[in-house]
Amino acid sequence: MHLVPGRRRGVLVTSLVALAAATSVAVAPPASAGFQQPTVVSSTPVSYTPNLKTGYIIHDQTVVNGIVYSGGQFTQFENAARTITYNRNNLVAYSASTGAVQPLSLTFNGDVQAVLGSPDGSSL
Repeated sequence: MHLVPGRRRGVLVTSLVALAAATSVAVAPPASAGFQQPTVVSSTPVSYTPNLKTGYIIHDQTVVNGIVYSGGQFTQFENAARTITYNRNNLVAYSASTGAVQPLSLTFNGDVQAVLGSPDGSSL
């Protein structure tokens, strides 16, 4: 097969133009919130959040009527001061404003993967 010298250059230019078009996608700049964060956000936002004592992970949580419901794979939670231990099988409830662990008689023998509130926010 014999290529005409000018044709080889045309194929190369066409290939480069196609490659440039494929890689130069217009990306919008990040949105600005209009203010600058004065400090780094703490990894512990409030000091009264209860602690996972035994288990592995929280998979999901939701807030209903000021109560945080957290589901995952665990068996015990502690209050924020780590002075009281609560037996909770994979679901725990605590006050969003104080961190007080709520009485809860629900237990699950497997991971709780999702916790959903009703659309009106009145029930779990």
